[in-house]
Amino acid sequence: MIEKDSLQHVKLYFDQSFFPEGYVFDLFLRSTDGSIQINSEATDYFTIVEKPEDADLIFIPVPLSELVKNQIGREKIKSHVQIGRAFNKKVFVVSDADLIFNPGFDDVIILTPGAYKSLPNQISIPALLPKDPYIKWVGEVWEPIRDLSRFSVGFCGQATSHGLKYLKDRLQYLQLNAKKLLGDKTHLYIPFFFAASERAKILNHLEKSSLIDTDFLKRERYKGGGKSEDDLMQLESEFFENINRNLFTVCIRGFGNYSVRFFQTLAMGRIPVVIESDSLLPFESQLNYDKFIVKVPFENRLKADKYIHEFLKDKTLVDLQRIQSECRKVWLDYFRKPSYFKAMNIELRNYLR
Repeated sequence: MIEKDSLQHVKLYFDQSFFPEGYVFDLFLRSTDGSIQINSEATDYFTIVEKPEDADLIFIPVPLSELVKNQIGREKIKSHVQIGRAFNKKVFVVSDADLIFNPGFDDVIILTPGAYKSLPNQISIPALLPKDPYIKWVGEVWEPIRDLSRFSVGFCGQATSHGLKYLKDRLQYLQLNAKKLLGDKTHLYIPFFFAASERAKILNHLEKSSLIDTDFLKRERYKGGGKSEDDLMQLESEFFENINRNLFTVCIRGFGNYSVRFFQTLAMGRIPVVIESDSLLPFESQLNYDKFIVKVPFENRLKADKYIHEFLKDKTLVDLQRIQSECRKVWLDYFRKPSYFKAMNIELRNYLR
């Protein structure tokens, strides 16, 4: 790990007078006077400068979901793009929703958890978890799975091939794409992807495999259809218990091109099985993911058991305990604040190079 004292600050510029409203990206916070400052946990890695010529980059602190709603917000984006072009500085924006919002300019760099490999000018950022799930649901002292007499693969969540769910999802995509065809430029890219049915298809295949054991809790509805506080707490408990007791957990995108389950699995110190979907993983310039996760190309998703088997074939039990520890460490060192801000500093500087 790079020590914080050896890191060069990334110097950011934006026009404070342009942002009197809207929530701000995690890197920032609003002071009592309404001004936007660097989050206190990120001050070792980022600095706001007063002049664009002194900046490494232009960074719009309010996410696109707030800015594209009206003409005022779109003008804010335009003014910063003009500043960036005038001073030859890259302009960075954040789209933190499932669908990527369209900034309206091709030369803007978008930070988003749902980044696509095939689209230019996108950087993947992690989905931050509000709490450490291992401490919340298991205990203060992290432990790997030590009994590896069986290599089980887990999943808990919505996975259904029910016709009504498929029809509902298809209608939603048709409506969004129809709006786009009619000139609505709110979202950048809306590919058809039926997450619930794709999950069901993959899980059903894995259950039939002779290469692995499975431990699936397949739900018909999102979050199991839980409504009450007690129901949701019980469902969340079952979700993390499932991750904790299985060496592997299947992670596939949802409505957005990313899986929060991927970060939850790493946080629990278990091994994600990532079904790739033209997606970028966060901080790929810093992390060699092939060492501690299983990647399955989307076109081979119904051969996921073979990829898991291949991952296991040259691993000892000691190796697998070490890999679990590495998964946990990666989450702590890259995807939890303030380590997240350090990793972002490095990622942005690598990108600018």
